[in-house]
Amino acid sequence: MSAANKITLSRIVLIPLLLVFMVPDNVFDRWVALSIFLLASATDWLDGYVARSRGQVTTLGKLLDPVADKLLVTAALLPLVRKDLVPDFMAALLIGREFLVSGLRSVASAEGVVIPAGQVGKWKMGMSITAISFLIVTPRNPANTWPSWVPDGAYLVLGTTFLWVTLALSVGSAALYFWEYRHFIQAKKEPSAAP
Repeated sequence: MSAANKITLSRIVLIPLLLVFMVPDNVFDRWVALSIFLLASATDWLDGYVARSRGQVTTLGKLLDPVADKLLVTAALLPLVRKDLVPDFMAALLIGREFLVSGLRSVASAEGVVIPAGQVGKWKMGMSITAISFLIVTPRNPANTWPSWVPDGAYLVLGTTFLWVTLALSVGSAALYFWEYRHFIQAKKEPSAAP
């Protein structure tokens, strides 16, 4: 297995540790969870850099990298929904989009085509990391913000704002994926021609 793919796998391995610190709601756990989340997110950039610089871009890496991203974002969103920091419908739309795009990738992969992450999808990932980072450190009680010089509710406002941007980019990038690769969907709907 290439070094880049090992880095991608490390992102998946960090997810259970992230959840351990995201469930409690105290200052220490929130900031440790943020550190783990940012470390895991940084591997998304690092695995791509290593793969390109060493000429180790593989089909496995192209498939594994988006899966690792989806697992990380989904794992981070669910505790935030439980803490009432992310509305249910937003989480459902974001996670549902990930399943739809994964399904499209599976159909294309069955046809021997790998669908890499597009530019809008990369922006979406960046916005989701930013949104989730602010929301991870958002306390349930806005008056309990740390550090103390941060205005009450500032993390929540910033996180929610970036989450709306993420949602718009998610819907837009999903529409682009389906438009660009609609021929795979159409091919599955049409019966094979008789020889």
